[in-house]
Amino acid sequence: MATFKVSEEYGVCSTSNETVIETTTLYSCSAIIMLNAEKECLGLYHYPALSLSAPGVQGAIIKMINDIVPTEIVLWKANPRIEGYTAGQRRDLMSIRLDNAEVKIFLEARKQETCTLTVVSDRTFSGVKCANKALVFERGSASPVHVPSSETIQRGDDPVLRVQKGNIWFYFGSGAGAREYAQKIGSAVQDQLEIEHN
Repeated sequence: MATFKVSEEYGVCSTSNETVIETTTLYSCSAIIMLNAEKECLGLYHYPALSLSAPGVQGAIIKMINDIVPTEIVLWKANPRIEGYTAGQRRDLMSIRLDNAEVKIFLEARKQETCTLTVVSDRTFSGVKCANKALVFERGSASPVHVPSSETIQRGDDPVLRVQKGNIWFYFGSGAGAREYAQKIGSAVQDQLEIEHN
């Protein structure tokens, strides 16, 4: 089973029900989970909070919706209480106005009429996979493939880059050197998947 851990502004989709997709911690970000039950195609985009107006963010979400043609979308909002801080450092994100309502409207306008859209809040996201044509929320393997942080790719004129390796699609913000970097990451992932399946 392959496990992918997706960083902010990145997305992954797969037609393998042997794939688990996780995210780095959702402090203020959200997970946009897409499933096409008939094709058993699962995707997740790690939405960076307050960035819906960015062309790369909109482009990645739209490309994923067009590729997956989801029958179900789950907008998994950041947990409003962030654990892991000492008493003096604890933050409460309820005081920050996040844009989940706008993201929901954006998704509603772009999904097919037969696609359901569910919003989940007040629960910590651990991971998701497709099993028996349904979403199953669980953690993956102990050593996931990291789909890297957006800091590693500089922005350019083309706001979205999509790379396919086998039955897995990777969605990136693009810029100078992004295509070569995406191909390198995709090759490393393909090598790991071949090792796991042999």
